[in-house]
Amino acid sequence: MTSAAGSRALAERHLDTARNASTEAVRRWPTVNAQNWLAAFLVRAQLDPNVVVVLAIGSAVRSGVDSDDLDLIACCHDASRLQERAPIEVDLRAKNLSDVDEEIAHGGDLLIWAVRFGEPLLDKNHAWEEIVRRWDDCLPLPDPAVALDRADVAYQHRERMREVGDEDAFNDLNVSYLSHCARARLAAAGVHPASRPELPGQLRELGETDLATGLEAALAKR
Repeated sequence: MTSAAGSRALAERHLDTARNASTEAVRRWPTVNAQNWLAAFLVRAQLDPNVVVVLAIGSAVRSGVDSDDLDLIACCHDASRLQERAPIEVDLRAKNLSDVDEEIAHGGDLLIWAVRFGEPLLDKNHAWEEIVRRWDDCLPLPDPAVALDRADVAYQHRERMREVGDEDAFNDLNVSYLSHCARARLAAAGVHPASRPELPGQLRELGETDLATGLEAALAKR
């Protein structure tokens, strides 16, 4: 078999073991460029034996909320080998597939969110489906302490931006600070935090009206 023929056969085998890649789960696109890039990336991912799962997470896959970016996770055999340049409005994060369960078990909020709310765009050999099945009845809550640590970092950066008078940076960091505070309170109360625009509603259900109002006001200034 020639090298070219061998490459074609290998690609066909990977396509045979993959679900049809689809962007239908993405409800809102930040730009047409992001939509076109993702469609092309999924084609490349189908043919790449290193990429096993591509997930869409965040507000872009949630109904009834606004979103201005697109968050993705690519689960790979070797995350360091994923060399993709996504548009600035797309946040692509690579994870080692072998580390996913351990990260979830230790309260990793990104993958916990992905299991609970994420949408698989590509799932070779049902790998993500199996992960979701394993955690279906025992999915932990994100670690509130981690969210509080992130809130403290965002607060320090926010105050520096206040001092230098950078209003846009201050507003962005204020959203980050309040979002981390919200996630910490929700997780501590036994509630899985949803996407950022949904956090105020979740907070109000807990009676955390001041934090909910503050986060809504911060989001409106962005």
